[in-house]
Amino acid sequence: MRSPDGRITPNLFGIATGTAGLGAAWQVAHGQGLVPDWPAAALFALAAAVWLALVVARMRSRTLVGEWRDPVLGPFVSLVPIGGMVLGLALSTYAPTAGGAVFAVFALATLVLAARIAACWAAHPPSLRTLHSGYLLPTVAGGLLAAAGFARTGQLDSARIAFGSGLACWAVLGSIVTVRLLRGPRLPAALIPTLAIEITPPVLAGNALLAINGGRIDALTCVFGVWAAVATVVQVVLLRMYLRSPFAPGMWAFAFAYAATATYALHWIDLTRPPGAALLAALVLTAVTGLIAGIAVRTVVGIRRGTFLPVAPAA
Repeated sequence: MRSPDGRITPNLFGIATGTAGLGAAWQVAHGQGLVPDWPAAALFALAAAVWLALVVARMRSRTLVGEWRDPVLGPFVSLVPIGGMVLGLALSTYAPTAGGAVFAVFALATLVLAARIAACWAAHPPSLRTLHSGYLLPTVAGGLLAAAGFARTGQLDSARIAFGSGLACWAVLGSIVTVRLLRGPRLPAALIPTLAIEITPPVLAGNALLAINGGRIDALTCVFGVWAAVATVVQVVLLRMYLRSPFAPGMWAFAFAYAATATYALHWIDLTRPPGAALLAALVLTAVTGLIAGIAVRTVVGIRRGTFLPVAPAA
């Protein structure tokens, strides 16, 4: 996945994370009796292969450590342990002990990396121009994903701590990023797809809360559900801007964000059982699968043409 003049940047790990997120959506649909298990298993295997290939490629280029200090690409380094967490949870379905151990290791790695990045931001605050929605990944997305994972592996106390941490970081960083988007300079074209990440906090918080409370619908669950619905409408409004953006590795920001949204939608459909629930769930799964498949096809075409990977800077 590397061309002679291209380089492996951390946002490329969105490929593995997005593929694993789609596998999680298929896994939820399988648990609801809608689809067989093999598509989820195949997607998880593909995500693991891509994740491992990217790690090896970055180790060979000696860029695996230290890039978290970069004001633009730094937050995407968290996709490495976040992808590991998602894959560990996937493995726990088939091998609970091994999967739980993998998840715990990468959850700890995500926490350590998020703390280092946050300390770096506190010591050397990034300029308003470099801020983008990807800054929500290390602490907010990482914490809420960890909360859902701890709940699934039966560690409810750890899940509640991670959930609270994720919400606190969302309150602080979400406000700062929103101010930047509303009052700061226009996002560069390459960073416009990061706006898709804006939907992940309410979606991941909703998924985590359902995992913690055993799928019970209460007032807080409804708050996250309504918030996620509003965020979905905002994404629809932004669709025209997305379509005008050039295709680049940042497009994979859509994959995990929308896969997590589809997973959340499937949970709500299963819990509320509206008329035509099975058809509605099938439409959600088909739509997100088609979107990510389209991004994957464009990626393969770009790799073959040598236009997908960013150009390596001159020495």
